[in-house]
Amino acid sequence: MKQTRKSEQSASITSSVVSLYLIVMLGVFPLLYKYQYAGMGDAKYKIFLYSSVICIVVFFLCFIGQNVYLLKQDRHLIEKQNAKTDFKNRITPLDTAVLIYFVCTMFSFFCSSFKEKGFWGADGWSMGFLSQFLFVAIYFLTAKWWKYQKWAVWLLVVSSAIVFLIAVLHRFDVDLLNIYGNLDLKYKVLFLSTMGQSSWYSSFLCTVFPIGLYLFFSSENKKVRLISGVYSVIAMCSLVTQNTDSAFMALFAVMMVLFYLSYENKRKQFLETVILVLGSFCFIGICQRVFADRVIPLDTMSLFMSQSAVMWILLATAIIGYIIVCYKENKKIAEREKAVNRVAFWLLLGSVGIGVIGTGIFIVLNTNGFLLENLGYQSTNNYLLFDTQWGNGRGFSWQFAVSSFAEFPLLRKLIGVGPDCFSAYAASVPKYLEQMKAFWGELVLTNAHNEYLTKLYNLGIIGLLSYMGMLVTAVRTFLKHRNDNPFLPAFALCVVSYMMHNIFCYEQVCCTPFFYILMGIGSSLIHNKIKKGTY
Repeated sequence: MKQTRKSEQSASITSSVVSLYLIVMLGVFPLLYKYQYAGMGDAKYKIFLYSSVICIVVFFLCFIGQNVYLLKQDRHLIEKQNAKTDFKNRITPLDTAVLIYFVCTMFSFFCSSFKEKGFWGADGWSMGFLSQFLFVAIYFLTAKWWKYQKWAVWLLVVSSAIVFLIAVLHRFDVDLLNIYGNLDLKYKVLFLSTMGQSSWYSSFLCTVFPIGLYLFFSSENKKVRLISGVYSVIAMCSLVTQNTDSAFMALFAVMMVLFYLSYENKRKQFLETVILVLGSFCFIGICQRVFADRVIPLDTMSLFMSQSAVMWILLATAIIGYIIVCYKENKKIAEREKAVNRVAFWLLLGSVGIGVIGTGIFIVLNTNGFLLENLGYQSTNNYLLFDTQWGNGRGFSWQFAVSSFAEFPLLRKLIGVGPDCFSAYAASVPKYLEQMKAFWGELVLTNAHNEYLTKLYNLGIIGLLSYMGMLVTAVRTFLKHRNDNPFLPAFALCVVSYMMHNIFCYEQVCCTPFFYILMGIGSSLIHNKIKKGTY
């Protein structure tokens, strides 16, 4: 009995170290900001860097100390404990995938010609080998040496809700914390809340909002549904005003997964979630008309999603569908309707796939002049004409990344140029440097504004495949174990949202640490086999 207590006490010490780190990252980090956003990215990175390094060092010292203590107390106890918690016996497919990704990153770094940049990362981004090591380390600390406690999730819910609310108010030029100061109106659209750039904020939003949305969708606890519902309304109001199109793609992907999960007797909850999302969009549209003199000018997509009559039609359709489902539930419709739901999902997924492929074909034919030559028609819509200006300059970034990667020697194609060495390598080749200066002037292109192209460039084909394998494994693992723990799909949704959003975005300190922490929390649920009381 005494030996068991000693083992449990020593394990709680290391868990407490990780808990203190999670308090900093989930509770404090999102809320800290700098006046007028000067150096916001560097300030956020320093918080992440220092807190992560301190956590790892203190954890390591505690881990060594507790094992030395146990060894002195009873050699058989430490042997028994090590046998019980043997790393090889506890490792999951997701753990393996994360390790493989780290090994590929490490190999790319050691083979890079830009050791300093590869270690620290590009100026202002700092996503080099050091950050990749910290990401992987905090994943394993959270997944394997921290015992899940629900306060961590609720702490993130509270802190992120405050961040989202500030962002909504900012879009109506209400700056209660005087973060903007005397910033000109033309710059206010570029910065948001306590995160800095609007794209950085969007990345944070899309990484964490699925937690609240899933709680609203899945929980049977009325109090939890009320709190998560309020949280999700704030998040959706912010999503429709944050002014980056990629957030809508992330939301759509999340809703598709929720639709898939609604097979399990949750059609009613799914429609309630749809109504919440669309209702939030329409509410913001009303506010934008009522307070038109205070609205920060937004792009076409954001205004369409909040003010278009299409949104009201979709909302009305969802409400009608909800009424029908409630009526059918009262009539106790047969179980076979689950099969109908599955057919509906695959039809919808197929329709989306056909739509994506069809749009892609149209963009290609429209861009290469085929439609103009043969039909006398060419769309100049920014979404449908893939030129260098497409996607706020992403057209150039993507073309540059693909064309220069195609010229890499074989070894570089396999292992890349090194972590976060995109700009360093491009600047070392006169032709590439000239191309970038011709388009961006004195601005430095540090990544392809597409996380997967950036990974391909920096880590090569092997690195990209290992990274994609990690993401897919995370989603599969969390969904596979949903019967063991009902909260696990929330973390799958976070990964899906992150994956989809970063097709048009990139790794940075305001989202990527949260991505690894949330994966770690989900893995902790699996490692500790927690089945009840998750919410």
